Amino acid sequence: MSNAIFKLGIVGLGNIGFGYDRNSPPSFARTHASAAELHPAVELLWGVDTSVEAREEFQNKYAANSFSRLEDAFSSGAVDIVALAVAVEDRDELWSALLKAKPEVVICEKPLAASAAACAEIADKCSAAGIDLVVNYPRRFISQAARAKHLISSAEIGDLQAGHVWYGKGIANSGSHLVNLLLFLFGSGWGIDQIQLVGPGYGNGDFDAAFRMSRGSSSVTFTPIDVNNFEFAEIDLVFASGRLRFINHAFTLAEQVGLSPAGFDGMVQLADERVSSDVSITDYQLSVMNYVVDSIRKGSGFNQDVEDAISTAHIVEVVLNGSEQK
Repeated sequence: MSNAIFKLGIVGLGNIGFGYDRNSPPSFARTHASAAELHPAVELLWGVDTSVEAREEFQNKYAANSFSRLEDAFSSGAVDIVALAVAVEDRDELWSALLKAKPEVVICEKPLAASAAACAEIADKCSAAGIDLVVNYPRRFISQAARAKHLISSAEIGDLQAGHVWYGKGIANSGSHLVNLLLFLFGSGWGIDQIQLVGPGYGNGDFDAAFRMSRGSSSVTFTPIDVNNFEFAEIDLVFASGRLRFINHAFTLAEQVGLSPAGFDGMVQLADERVSSDVSITDYQLSVMNYVVDSIRKGSGFNQDVEDAISTAHIVEVVLNGSEQK
């Protein structure tokens, strides 16, 4: 299986499926289509979209077929992986076709569904059909996230003292990515309080919200900012003997691990900062494709990814409803 080529189909040729990289350099991988094109173990077989223009542009750029209906795409050729990149409200019939076709893996754009309960229902149906499910919160799939998780779980930097998150474009749209990354790093068991809805977010029903996530004696504060001025998304976590920051749209890890003498006797400070990254905002979808291919090869499941996606949806619901949970 290590030399196998996995066939991919994309449902939805909008921004994430295809559009962002329509006219980008070949090295860019901000879409499922370009990530498949760059991955040596993935073959892009077809794309599905109701837009004639999108289908024509897709076929002109890639050696792949395009269809207006998912059923026709499946009839043309089986795929191992399906990337589902259409709006939540347009997915019901698509899920029926996916559950019938039973691809090995479905990469679903976040959120998985309109509510945490609906997320859990879809996850159960996919599990019953033998479909592995990945919800596309891409920051959890980069190597720096795994590095940070190891530092935290190994207690190398001690317990979390406090943290701060800056984000914009709504808690459901953008903030949820950073909620999901925190769940990946620390696990579940967070309470939500001090909720304040600040202003409208990126889409209908979404808001920028200030709130606090607490776990034991530790807490992380979320502060929304106006990203109409500039793009900004960061996580800053301070531990007993270290500091981890996710910068550059939260795709780069800046770490300070360990202590060193400070300028006065008896005082210590954090070690010098080390910055590392193997992914950026221009190629992050490739890390998602790498994760999916590696997981198929290893025969490992995606259960924790799904559980965290459901928990993320629940936290977003709590914040948007303004109902604190402790």
